[in-house]
Amino acid sequence: YVLYFYVNSYEISVFPDGRAIIKGTTEENVARSLYSKYIGI
Repeated sequence: YVLYFYVNSYEISVFPDGRAIIKGTTEENVARSLYSKYIGI
């Protein structure tokens, strides 16, 4: 299963093992910040 959700202009896909794909940015620090804020791992 995959969890998909949208935050502002970002699309976040989260896989059962904790991996995620964050679309809508090319900045690694933005992606890491979003992951930390919404996934919390």
